[in-house]
Amino acid sequence: MERRRKEEESSKGTKKKQVNSNIKVSVDNSTKTKNSRYNNAESFFLEHYKDYSNTEMSKMYIREDGKDIPYNYFSRIKNQLNKYGQINSGIVNANSKEKADGMILSKHHKRIISDGYEEIQRYGIKRYSIMLEKEYGLSWDGIRKQIGLMRRYRVI
Repeated sequence: MERRRKEEESSKGTKKKQVNSNIKVSVDNSTKTKNSRYNNAESFFLEHYKDYSNTEMSKMYIREDGKDIPYNYFSRIKNQLNKYGQINSGIVNANSKEKADGMILSKHHKRIISDGYEEIQRYGIKRYSIMLEKEYGLSWDGIRKQIGLMRRYRVI
């Protein structure tokens, strides 16, 4: 009896969880969702862009997702998806480049596609971006980001 009282007093401050050693738990670490190339906002845009304007989509997205985004957010997403040929918005600015093979590409984009991702990997993405920076006079960090987008959209 004294022993039980001492155990209760010593365990007052801490809670201990009893574990039954007869129970076996198996954990399946595999995911059952498909790995998408689009983020949440891009997926939302692709679902709604034919039915709603960009401002209407922004308001809907704010209501559904709760994130505070600017009203031109989906205009930027549309332009990016249109640039890399993921959608055909049919609108090309009079001052912009021509849309070839569903994509609006500059010279450095064409070079990246012609070299391919394996060639870029051999150089290293940063070294390759710095090389294109010197050749085309662009920011290497911007080129690096464009390579990432082109890879994500499976252009290269």
